[in-house]
Amino acid sequence: MVKPQQQNNKVTSSIPLRNWKQFTELKGGQRRQVIADLRKFINHYSAGDQQALLNEFFSGKKGTVQLMEFPQIKNLMDILKNCHSATGKYGKRQFLSIVQSAGFPFSVLKKSGWKISKNLKGWETAQKHSSELFPGAPVPEKRGRKKIKIEMAKSVLHFINKDDHSYPSSNRMVKMGKKNTKKGKIDVPVIYRNKSISSLYDFWCLERKGQNKKICSETRFRSILKACKYFKKPKKSTDMCQICESGKKAIIKLAKFEKKRNRNILQEVELLRLKEVKVLFEEHKKLVEKQKAAFNEQITNIGSSKQAVLVMDFKQNLKINQNHSVEIGKEWYKSSQRTVFGLVVYYNEDGIIKKYFIDTFSLCITHDSAFVINALEQVLSTDFFVLKNFNNVSFWMDNGPHFKTCELMGYFSKLGDGKKKKVEWNFFGEYHGKNPCDTRFSEISSMYNAHINNQNNFIVKDTIDLVEAISTQQKILNERRENEIKNILEYNEKAKKENKKQKPLPKPPVLSSQLEIFIDEEKEITHKNILVIKNVKSVCYSFKINENNKVCSYIHTGDKKGKIWEKKYLNVRVKEKRKRTTPLVDDQQEEKELWDAQKKKFSKINNFLENQPQIEEVDLYSEITPKKRRRIIKLTEKEKNYKKRDYPISLYLADEDYDP
Repeated sequence: MVKPQQQNNKVTSSIPLRNWKQFTELKGGQRRQVIADLRKFINHYSAGDQQALLNEFFSGKKGTVQLMEFPQIKNLMDILKNCHSATGKYGKRQFLSIVQSAGFPFSVLKKSGWKISKNLKGWETAQKHSSELFPGAPVPEKRGRKKIKIEMAKSVLHFINKDDHSYPSSNRMVKMGKKNTKKGKIDVPVIYRNKSISSLYDFWCLERKGQNKKICSETRFRSILKACKYFKKPKKSTDMCQICESGKKAIIKLAKFEKKRNRNILQEVELLRLKEVKVLFEEHKKLVEKQKAAFNEQITNIGSSKQAVLVMDFKQNLKINQNHSVEIGKEWYKSSQRTVFGLVVYYNEDGIIKKYFIDTFSLCITHDSAFVINALEQVLSTDFFVLKNFNNVSFWMDNGPHFKTCELMGYFSKLGDGKKKKVEWNFFGEYHGKNPCDTRFSEISSMYNAHINNQNNFIVKDTIDLVEAISTQQKILNERRENEIKNILEYNEKAKKENKKQKPLPKPPVLSSQLEIFIDEEKEITHKNILVIKNVKSVCYSFKINENNKVCSYIHTGDKKGKIWEKKYLNVRVKEKRKRTTPLVDDQQEEKELWDAQKKKFSKINNFLENQPQIEEVDLYSEITPKKRRRIIKLTEKEKNYKKRDYPISLYLADEDYDP
């Protein structure tokens, strides 16, 4: 055998090379002649079976290497190699099975850069994948848990929608569905569960086993419930208005009574009572809405820099001496507390209405009018009020026993004269005293908790430490907000140039100040000065000083008609405070007393001003026929028997002078 000869650093075969140029340097006619000669050569040596000769040549290792150098095949192999390396271990068999079934050996693929394990485990899994499915088939997902069957999911949803296990919400909805669909998102009423999820799972398993059907695990059961956005844990509404809640129940009960055709005498009497309750409930709602609208209107109408609206309220006392990690039993039962009295000031600065928060803290935990007066005296003497020098101030507060007193009214009446300094004090509707102070109180609680939970911070031991803790946390929050605003402004500038959507700006930094209120508790207070105003505290919700330096009282804020009172003060001796006990009262009796008080209040409102138009009286006996009225009058003889049966309503209707 003749060995290959080396010429010009190129390895040649045993057959001597022609004296022509290399094939890449040849041109059109010469190239075509060489290809024609090659075909004749292959046809001659293969005895006419050209395809078999080529297949045999390229099926070997050397032929496969040369085959992978072809441009089209090289590009295709590079694409498959990139897909193989980009996918995870579980999906690599999809692309490896393609080149494996095409006939490319393991060693050739390994040399060309394919990342295949040396122990041939991946190679064997690719062969198994091709035999079970087909080369290049998507890898079926067999890892993790099996998908839950639709029939089982439907059975869970049907089970939780039963009345024994859940009940629908009356005023809460959730949006379900997709935006891009034709129907879009649909409002679905929320369903509250009656039992815990574990107990629901136990009952569901018993039901399925009774039907001889399969069950799923509790974790899968919980995942199905979590996917149902309308199925929620019941929540208790707190701090609700008892007048509104009782009125809503009365309206529902009234609708049921009105649907009944044949009503007995007791039901007729109850129907009259419910109609009266409905009228009082509507009057209560009107009063609340008027006061809220007047409050918002006063804020929007702040025109000058000398005008201000001030809202004040008490917060739940804060506990001090709390460690970030440990709480001793003694600290829980005998914890030292501090009073938090908050004020929100609305004022106009350069045509923009701003808010300024004043957080006051005190060692005195007695929430009464004396504390409010002392706190206001110290707050109004701060630098903020001295620099602003407001001459038109409107105070707003709830109907707490520490605010609606003649003692505090006496203090407000001394602040203004009606000409140089105008003072007005208003009250929100009963049981609807939620105001901006409560929003600020939630922020104070979160800032205080953030200070306590950080072990690097100092322990709050007294009122001065509490003031410092809240002020430092407020500075941290303001710095964070300023940085957010800077970053968003920079982003919006770039987005404006690139025609992209801009981000909205966050809330600006909070303007606030914290101070300590000093009250000398050792000094015994024996007397207090009160403003002499009779029988209007429960009726009127707005008071102000007029131009003649007299006190004017109005039912609603913004009314033009009211009563005028001279500024008369009385020095009253302070009674010794006693602990207030709440006696146990029957629910029906308590509801009756509630609506009786509302009835007296609105009767006073109707008779407050003679010139004011009276509210239309409702004739509650208009729907009762004369026969039924006679039957009601005959009940006087059986009154004792009805008392023994303990009926929930009073039947004193025999008197002709009775007026519901």
